Amino acid sequence: MLEFIPFELFYSIVHELDEQALRNLERVSRYYNILTSDNGVWSQKALKRWENKKGMSKVCDENRKFWFESPGAWKRVYKFVEKEATRTSLDVNDLVENIWFCTPIDNPWAKDTSITFYRDGTYIHHHEFFNASFSWSIAEDGSIRLNQKLFKLTRCSNWNLKISSGNLVFKSSGAESFKRKLREADLIPRNDN
Repeated sequence: MLEFIPFELFYSIVHELDEQALRNLERVSRYYNILTSDNGVWSQKALKRWENKKGMSKVCDENRKFWFESPGAWKRVYKFVEKEATRTSLDVNDLVENIWFCTPIDNPWAKDTSITFYRDGTYIHHHEFFNASFSWSIAEDGSIRLNQKLFKLTRCSNWNLKISSGNLVFKSSGAESFKRKLREADLIPRNDN
């Protein structure tokens, strides 16, 4: 029955649906699946959903043209990023490729200090008075040990990565992790420089 609604009207209705309604509608018929997979629909959903997420507006700006060139690309990217945003395990690249800052929980006036993680299992705490080197490792379940102390990974509401223990918090933008995962899934072009 909805096939007889003018395309422009149907298209404007589809733009107002939430993600779950779109996914339900795509199962109705092949025709609806094609319409609900449209890049115009999913690009609007993605841009609205990701507007306050750390680094995602830059990722969208850099890849907007690339995603519009492939039918259904925005839908695939949206689904992939939403899944990645809920990941609560780390890999080596998450640590090494991101910029990290450390803050003691018990001292809200302390300055954030930068942390650099290296692939060899060490990290450097860049304090204004000293640079100290420590060790890190990742367990099979994705949890991380810093100097043999267990830290838990969570994501902030803006999708930044956060590793915390009882008295320390390490925060980083998750944008580099998103870009790497999108590149690995061939959802953004590889930079073969």
